[in-house]
Amino acid sequence: MRSTRGLAALLLVVGILITFAPAAGAVPPDRFTTLMEGRFVIAECPGFSVVDQFFSDVDTTLFFDQDGNVTEVYLMIRGTDSYVNTETGRTITMPSSFMVHFDPETLLNMSTGLQYRLQVPGLGNVLLDVGRTVFDLNTGEFVVLDGPHQVAEGDTSGICLALQ
Repeated sequence: MRSTRGLAALLLVVGILITFAPAAGAVPPDRFTTLMEGRFVIAECPGFSVVDQFFSDVDTTLFFDQDGNVTEVYLMIRGTDSYVNTETGRTITMPSSFMVHFDPETLLNMSTGLQYRLQVPGLGNVLLDVGRTVFDLNTGEFVVLDGPHQVAEGDTSGICLALQ
């Protein structure tokens, strides 16, 4: 399973690259913050689905070469994810924060850090996504998954148990 939130971040990056046409002369890094929000089904559980509603501040830094072309994009994503049982409305909310480095030349998206860590009393970690990922926009596939990545690997049994 692909991380839909990560894909949303990638689409944001592509939009940014299209919006910021090359500028004349050497340009210092450009920094700005945008709000990213969305909703997607993260798990299909017996009798219900789990929807992830997320709201994140995305601090973006664009780096340029001497011709004004974007050469690197760094995103610092901080926000909250609310996991909702679609049948009962039961919700668990957690903070998230992670860094994304996007290379516009290779179309590789690299993320590091603790992306998801949802702990539930009595159950422990029910959703854990930590370490490093490299997602290739050319193929639409992860090429590196270092560390446990339950979201990227589709292991959602813990979140189903927590929200039943």
